Amino acid sequence: MKKHENCFHLVALLKACAKNKDLHIGEKLHVDIAKCGLINKSPYLANALINMYSKCGSFNKARLLLEEIPIQSVVSWNALIAGYAQQGLWHETIYCFEQMENEGLYLNPVTFICSLKGCGSNIGDISKGKKIHEMVVIRGLLEKDMVLGNALVDMYAKCGLLEKAQQVVDELLFRDIVSWSTLMSGYAFNGQCEKVLTCYEKMQQDGIRPNAITFLSVLSACNHEGLVNEGQIYFASMSKMYGIIPGPEHHACMVDLFGRSGQLDKAKHVLDNVPSSDHLPLFMALLGACHKWVNVDLARWVFAQLLKIDRKYAASAYVSMRNIYAAASMQAMAGEIINLREKTKTLKTTGSWWIDGRMNVHLFFVSDKRHPQRTSIYAKLQDVLEKLSLEGYSLLPSWESQAILDDGKDGQCGHAVMLAIACALINTPLDMPIHVIQNMRICADCHFAAVLTSRVEKRKILIKDSNLLHILEDGICV
Repeated sequence: MKKHENCFHLVALLKACAKNKDLHIGEKLHVDIAKCGLINKSPYLANALINMYSKCGSFNKARLLLEEIPIQSVVSWNALIAGYAQQGLWHETIYCFEQMENEGLYLNPVTFICSLKGCGSNIGDISKGKKIHEMVVIRGLLEKDMVLGNALVDMYAKCGLLEKAQQVVDELLFRDIVSWSTLMSGYAFNGQCEKVLTCYEKMQQDGIRPNAITFLSVLSACNHEGLVNEGQIYFASMSKMYGIIPGPEHHACMVDLFGRSGQLDKAKHVLDNVPSSDHLPLFMALLGACHKWVNVDLARWVFAQLLKIDRKYAASAYVSMRNIYAAASMQAMAGEIINLREKTKTLKTTGSWWIDGRMNVHLFFVSDKRHPQRTSIYAKLQDVLEKLSLEGYSLLPSWESQAILDDGKDGQCGHAVMLAIACALINTPLDMPIHVIQNMRICADCHFAAVLTSRVEKRKILIKDSNLLHILEDGICV
């Protein structure tokens, strides 16, 4: 009895080490356990040790221990695969899954959930994800495990297969807020805003209360579709109907919604009433609206607030303010902003990220030549530009005043956005949308080029800059 009690005590201590990521104490416990010869006698202790090492990120020791124990169970392997998944090591997660298959182990829902995260979060191995889906259906697990069902929805949504994600949601016997929010986030990320609002209505029909994540997708959809009245109703309902306190991200959506519609007074009112007014995206959204409507006076106020919040990292604010002055034909003031930026040493390189179907991030800067596929990328970009020239494309006359980049001498080929798009074109199938994120407002020339690229390459392109989500399809920014 004492022996068993001692084992349970040690298991509890190892779980605490795993939770607190206390590798030092965990290793000491391992030494004591090994001296007593308990590892081979107690599967519970062995599994607890593997779990501790995995959660602490010591995977080499976890693997060695797994190989040494006499009895390898699905619990042992799950401890390792869950650790990989928790640390975001998706390649290793999938590799573990394949090893478990080869060992002939009876895989359980935990195994499938971790593996699906791997397929959707970084690997993007949709064939593997579909195979897991088939295995889950054959075993009837979707009828018993809602978490597993939600993992399937998440996998399909992240791989861009939203019809499959919707199908899984529709087939679930039980749906919760995670099911619907995951699906809605997928639709929002892919610019299918009408579907977001449709899901919201269906979710309410299911009797499920929305949460903060749900409303972020809903408000983003209203923002993109220009649904000002609807957006106000949804925003007000957060606190009045559901007791949800809007966060800075929700307020930023409203600032952007009003700003895009030209209601700058309402946008500023929202900003003035935010409990915490040091959220940079709030002010950048309003500054972007000032640029669109060329409101210099309000822009000056927003710019001053941005510098008070974070002068060091407000480089995009300098660029936006410069562009506002340029749009207002105030070239002298635009020049002063450039000089002020240089004096305060707030230089920030414009970067663009292409997010592939495996959720890998490919980062590009101006005239970037660091990518391992740089030769192919620049070749593809040149090919695209030749196609665009046949469409009548050339650098816009206003490029010099509107461009985000300070160094325009490299022309279009140096623009980070187009480098990211070129990389995506050579690495993805034709039916996969291209997702690009830029840390500053996209310049007019890159936007025009990207719009034309969506037509000549027959690809859907989504570009999220510091202010807006641009959905480009068939030569149109919808």
